[in-house]
Amino acid sequence: MSNLKTPTPPDPGGKWARQKDARAYCFALLAEFDLVAWDVIIDTRPKMRMGQARQRLLHGVITKQEIGLTQRFVWTGAWDDIIDVVRHEVAHAIAGLKNGHNRKWRQACAQTGARPVRCQDLDKAFTEYKWHGTCTEGCVHDTKKSWVRHKMSRRLRFGARCPVCKEKITWKENFKVDRRYL
Repeated sequence: MSNLKTPTPPDPGGKWARQKDARAYCFALLAEFDLVAWDVIIDTRPKMRMGQARQRLLHGVITKQEIGLTQRFVWTGAWDDIIDVVRHEVAHAIAGLKNGHNRKWRQACAQTGARPVRCQDLDKAFTEYKWHGTCTEGCVHDTKKSWVRHKMSRRLRFGARCPVCKEKITWKENFKVDRRYL
């Protein structure tokens, strides 16, 4: 288990402070395990990923190693979940990216203090979607009554059909979502 003290949550209203503290904790954890060649970046584009450890290759040679944390998750997620994702991604860096979520990675999770689970609860992390769709007949399928999307194509918006009753799906835009974060 890591000897690094878990940082206290920053000011709840300060998204930039959260981002800065998450990066600082990740750098400190990487330094504790002597992974100083790794960089920590904030990914602005992903919608359904919380973090990712990756290597950039050029002609088979590693040119860059980085841990990417999704900006939207860092800004809106629970602080304990953010810390766990950082530990999860550092465990990938320790075990080696080719190991995925195998036994060696689980041992690295024990070293960093991460929960050794493959995926976090995405619904808990990303509760706000830009588009919500419902069947015009109101039928229930697969125990959910609606569809959700971050982006909407023209074909999907005007041509989507319910797989159960084949009726048209009506879409409503969620105006509570700040468009800058989508």
